[in-house]
Amino acid sequence: MRILLISLFLFLFGKMLLHGILPMREQWHYATSALQNGNAAAAYSAFEAFSAWYGEEPHAKESVFRESLHRLWAIAAIGAGHYSKAVELIETWMADQKPGAPFHSFLLFQLIRLYNALEDPETARPLADLFLNSYPELPERALIRWYLAQAAFQAGNLEEARAQWLAIREDNLLPEIGKSLAAGALALLELQAGNAIEAYQYLKATDHSNRLIHSWRALLAPSLVAQLIADDHILEALQSSGWLAASNANFTLTLSSKATLK
Repeated sequence: MRILLISLFLFLFGKMLLHGILPMREQWHYATSALQNGNAAAAYSAFEAFSAWYGEEPHAKESVFRESLHRLWAIAAIGAGHYSKAVELIETWMADQKPGAPFHSFLLFQLIRLYNALEDPETARPLADLFLNSYPELPERALIRWYLAQAAFQAGNLEEARAQWLAIREDNLLPEIGKSLAAGALALLELQAGNAIEAYQYLKATDHSNRLIHSWRALLAPSLVAQLIADDHILEALQSSGWLAASNANFTLTLSSKATLK
């Protein structure tokens, strides 16, 4: 009977026993090493076991150690795909931290991303505003604005989406390719709103050599040309049709070059 009980215990808790009953220092080293080596799933399980076995120890309850545990466990949870747990851990971590604290901007950004991944833009919005107000100098501000614009666009709030994409396009510290991406999004928005001439202006004004804006032009040209003609903007429609022709010509040239090389 005793052997049967031991076998059942090992079956139910064997995975935790393999790692969770390591001495406290070794268990922590195992978890952090797994995370450092890019094995998020193993790190997540190890941090989970650490919390279960040692979470109530006096040392584990110290503020400095608890900060590290929640922060690293949250990063492992994100990598392992446990988004709800990651949200819980980051919110617990942030309850003890203020803007400007080490790692605050990083984890706040991750929390916004998580809420967007969980399709909860309403909860993400005040966090996004906090990030933009607290860290206006960080380049991630453009991604935050993109999340806000995308959520607003999907909800049919074109005014909010327009404001966020305009802020990205007018951000002088961003690279041109980022501005081109925003210009294309604005053109799509205006086209959907029935403002064909505004869509045309966004695509025309962004006349850079990167392929991104040419892709936007080729994608939107058929609908844009039709709307411009309907609105009696014939010259603009003619130029827009040339964008599609140029894209097709470049595609044909690329295929011809590859065929020649073979």
